[in-house]
Amino acid sequence: MFAIVTDTLSDLPLEWCDEHDVRLVPMHLRTRAGDSRDVLEVHPADTYVTLATKPSSVRTSQPSPSEFTEVFDGLLDSGVTQILCVTASAALSQTYDNAVAAARAANKRGQVAVIDSKTLSAAEGIVVADIVHGREVGMGFEEAVDHAARLVRHVTLLLITPPGARLFPRPGHRAPIRRLRRVMEGWMGAYGLVTLDEQGRLVTVGHAADQRMLAGRIARLMSLDAQRDGSLRYVEICVGYPRSLSVLEKPLDTNEFISRRTSVANVSGAVACQLGLGSVGIAYAPACYLVGGDLDEGAGYFHEEELEEVGL
Repeated sequence: MFAIVTDTLSDLPLEWCDEHDVRLVPMHLRTRAGDSRDVLEVHPADTYVTLATKPSSVRTSQPSPSEFTEVFDGLLDSGVTQILCVTASAALSQTYDNAVAAARAANKRGQVAVIDSKTLSAAEGIVVADIVHGREVGMGFEEAVDHAARLVRHVTLLLITPPGARLFPRPGHRAPIRRLRRVMEGWMGAYGLVTLDEQGRLVTVGHAADQRMLAGRIARLMSLDAQRDGSLRYVEICVGYPRSLSVLEKPLDTNEFISRRTSVANVSGAVACQLGLGSVGIAYAPACYLVGGDLDEGAGYFHEEELEEVGL
């Protein structure tokens, strides 16, 4: 049986990963007090509190190649011969490149495949969770690698971010330009509707002073995908303020398309630093692209009845 590794930008609960034997390689949170490993050493809720009081006091950095090497070597030493690693978008973080560097060395001892999810947060988590389900029903390593590579093309992330959200650095944009953009958006008081393009880069596709307008647009985009690909599975994303999710409830309470919420994801500290407190969103995939396919069959997610167990 192959091992599964991912980074903490996937926003999968630590308890769920322990239960399903998924190894986490953490992002780093840097403050004046020092460097801490996100999720493993600092609970996301503590980071939310810090961001609420001193929003610019926390910086993030990706895990190093040596940290991936440590995880890969530990698995290989335990007798594992095949490892599938899923990372956040290479366009947003150097995590993918560092995992690939570690995999090159580890491949002398076993097979290590690294998949760029071209997304992050619960959308990345959907890919990982579906591979977990595939492994549980007997999917082999090569099949899982091919399945993950296909699935990343059909997972969508849509986020409503607060005015002036930092977001991840955009290639080609210098820091002064990014700061000016944030200041202008904050001054206008406009929320942003953010998604990822085919290269895995965050792009803003709309602005509005009213979050409900953007929530309605999310529902319309989901409806279009459902018309093309059938029923959807989705995860709601919350950054710090659970009540903010209420803005999504009415637009998604519709008969225009079939969907099923599988969980609510509270994001990691590293994701919260980039998206901003108060961000809300949806990650979803058509059920036809998931292991098992049909909505009623289950597809490797932590379901709503399990939320209390994992602390969500």
